Amino acid sequence: MRFFIVFLFVIYNSISFAQVNINAGLISYHPFSGNANDISGNNIHGTVTGATLTTDRNGAPNSAYYFNGFSYIQLPFQIYIILPHKILFINICMGAA
Repeated sequence: MRFFIVFLFVIYNSISFAQVNINAGLISYHPFSGNANDISGNNIHGTVTGATLTTDRNGAPNSAYYFNGFSYIQLPFQIYIILPHKILFINICMGAA
C-alpha cells in the first residue's frame, strides 16, 4: 500500500509540472528591447508614436514604454488579416509613474 501511495505521488507530481509550449500559435511578440519590433518571425512591427522607452519593473533599461495619454503603438493592418476569427490575448503590465 505504501508503494502505491508513493507511486501515485510521483505520477501526480510529474503531470502537474508538465511544460506547455507557449510559442505554439504565437502571432506576434514584442519584448520592447529598445524598440517595438516583433520577434516572433511574422514581422508585425509596431510604430511608436509619442511613447518613450523607460526602465521596466525589473530594472532593465529601455524595456518598457511610457505613455503620456496621447501616445500609442500602432500595429500594421495585416494582423487583422491573420486573426479573422481567432481569440486575441494581450498581456499588458501597467503601473503608476
